[in-house]
Amino acid sequence: MKSFAVASLPALALAVLTALTALTAPTARAQFMYATNGTGNTISEYQLSSGALVNANFVTGLSTPIGLTAYGGNLYVVNRGTNTIGEYSSATGATVNASLVAGLSNATGLTHIGSTLYVTNNTSGTVGAYNATTGAAVSSFTSPTLTSPTGLFGLGNTLWVSDGNSNTVSAYNATTGAVLSGFTPITGLSTPAGLFVSGSTLYIANYAGNTIAAYNATTGGAIASFTSPARLNQPAGFALSGNDLFVTNHGSNTISEVDATTGAIINANYATSGLSAPYHIVIYGVPEPGTWALTLVGAGTLALLASAYRRAN
Repeated sequence: MKSFAVASLPALALAVLTALTALTAPTARAQFMYATNGTGNTISEYQLSSGALVNANFVTGLSTPIGLTAYGGNLYVVNRGTNTIGEYSSATGATVNASLVAGLSNATGLTHIGSTLYVTNNTSGTVGAYNATTGAAVSSFTSPTLTSPTGLFGLGNTLWVSDGNSNTVSAYNATTGAVLSGFTPITGLSTPAGLFVSGSTLYIANYAGNTIAAYNATTGGAIASFTSPARLNQPAGFALSGNDLFVTNHGSNTISEVDATTGAIINANYATSGLSAPYHIVIYGVPEPGTWALTLVGAGTLALLASAYRRAN
């Protein structure tokens, strides 16, 4: 019996761990969509696969929430009413830090690149950069000169920013804030708000024009093959899953789903419940309950095996 324990228990423990890893890996994170409700002062949660409402009050106690991004297991939200950025658990909605960043200036848009948060200050005409963990300002970033920045999106080392007063979108170096010379500023927009970049495509929400448009993210040139869908109502923010582009309709309290390549409507009323002047949305994954259960079972099993191994030796 002792020789069996010495030879087999470590191998059996490894086999259990390998099996549990295989079981949990494919379904480790369930995908959800989160939306800020500007007049409801909440963040609502939806099943990504169907648009079904999961929790209309996933995060509460906010103050005119607008900008939204997700990083490191948490949701970050701009509270325009208090000029702060708050941090909340993406798994439970619990408050992590309600005032991670304070002292903003009529803040609206929010994005992140790695551990750096970027926020637009509409009144002061600036973009601020902050550490997502500490909330400290990033000293290497100098804000570009803007008139009334609203939305923004970060990817790689590029930051695209929309300006609601000048009706333009420009691109900047995300490390320094310097203008990117290869990008021709996009003009003639209609109160541009939310932005989203996927691959080489930049999507812009024309809030006042009730349209969305697609441009080359590197050059700023229009993409002629993309046609804005009809029936949008004050589009404000975007999220993307595969080739499905989701856009909030601030004026009709809905989220629409469109084809990211052509602009054709897939589902004009993808989500309709629990919204109250929605601005921005984000898609993010959280660990599924089954994953936690399997992990706990695995930990318990390994502990028992280890105890038996010690007794046998």
